[in-house]
Amino acid sequence: MGKKKMDLTYITDGRAREATFNLRKEELKQKLYELHVLCDVDTCAVIYNQYDPNPEVWQSTSEVKSVFEKFEMLSEKEKTCRSVNHEEFLHQMIEKARKKRQKLNDQNKEKYMRELMYRVSQWEHGRFEFKQ
Repeated sequence: MGKKKMDLTYITDGRAREATFNLRKEELKQKLYELHVLCDVDTCAVIYNQYDPNPEVWQSTSEVKSVFEKFEMLSEKEKTCRSVNHEEFLHQMIEKARKKRQKLNDQNKEKYMRELMYRVSQWEHGRFEFKQ
């Protein structure tokens, strides 16, 4: 059974906020582990919070350093090859919506022409019924 949808608002009760934080933190770690195992990718997390002055490092400090070193060794082009800014993202989404709209328009035209041709063929055979 899924979780009930909760409002994304600041939790004012300190105990409830800390409990929610700890629960979500463990869920995040579990998702990172699943991503690591299922997709064979390196994952890590550095979590700062108001309840502990020292950051929590997942999985281990050496693994986090390894992931960051791999990232730092990439060229600037490799680091940013798939990243887009907000404007580029919006342009991509608009273009995707335009293509989808054009495809639907083409499908509607095709459907309309088939229906029209069917009605014309029925009329030529004397079985045409005029419907409004």
